[in-house]
Amino acid sequence: MHSWIFKGTLSTQSAPLKQHKEASVDLSQISLFPSVRRLLQIYNINPKDIKPAGPKGRILKGDVMKYISDRSLSPSVNNKREATEAAPKSSPVPASSLKNVFFEDLPISNMRKVIAERLTSSKKTTPHSYMQREIPIDKLLDLRKFINSTMNQKLSVNDFIIKGVAHCLHNSPKINVIFNKKTNTAESQKTVDISVAVAIEGGLITPIVFNADHKTLFEINDNVKQLAEKARKGTLQIHEFQGGSLTISNLGMYGVTQFTAVINPPQGIILSIGGSTSKLVVDQLTEKLYKETVITITLNFDHRVIDESDASQFLEDLENIFSDPKQLIL
Repeated sequence: MHSWIFKGTLSTQSAPLKQHKEASVDLSQISLFPSVRRLLQIYNINPKDIKPAGPKGRILKGDVMKYISDRSLSPSVNNKREATEAAPKSSPVPASSLKNVFFEDLPISNMRKVIAERLTSSKKTTPHSYMQREIPIDKLLDLRKFINSTMNQKLSVNDFIIKGVAHCLHNSPKINVIFNKKTNTAESQKTVDISVAVAIEGGLITPIVFNADHKTLFEINDNVKQLAEKARKGTLQIHEFQGGSLTISNLGMYGVTQFTAVINPPQGIILSIGGSTSKLVVDQLTEKLYKETVITITLNFDHRVIDESDASQFLEDLENIFSDPKQLIL
């Protein structure tokens, strides 16, 4: 705001805005966006004076507004009303200052970089195939409730899932395989080692429950707690998170009902476990409705080493074991 003195008194009248020399170019002969053409006409600007930022050198509306703002231009007397309608509600912010106003660049941790590289490589080079199945877990929940009410140690649904997956994998050697990139072959695994995805500060890590098929539910519960604690403290040894037969990623505790994870090479399978939901089912014998609790399991497998029929049978085995979960405590 400038001050002008008239006869000894102070006036707060604003200084007149600069007038721009009228453009001598015929805008109708130039390829312009309608909004750009309108602004150039209102402010009598020669398009040759504008530095274009659009594709193939096209002038954008923002280019014109910046030109107007930088030079404090005002429209011609006849175009003032049009200028008010065409102009944005607030003065344009210079592009150079947007960075500090709207966002901040944050460094990527080494863990994030490794995760990004591995997942990108997996999606590019691993032929992912997908299968999904809704599996009833009412009997599993009843058994868990009974055990937790009678024992000092509390089991989680994930403990049952790990044990069930290990049990089925033990009986399915065809899918207990990994892909050897160097030899371009499928390697059969002699043990059942289950990787469990654990969220930690700055990323995700997959500590391994070794020989999970030979461990009890309580041993799995202890093992997972210990591994998760070590993962969050950053004290896991390399052998405790590198390897594994397959990975279980369970997001049910976060309210996610279904999702699709990315295979963790050289493993051939990753299981995406969603949270439980209730649904109405028709009894085929009585034709009556009853409520059933289900979880959605998505099986992602490497098609180079695992066939659809074997993957499908594995999901069916999981449904059978969860329908009779007492097998998991024998």
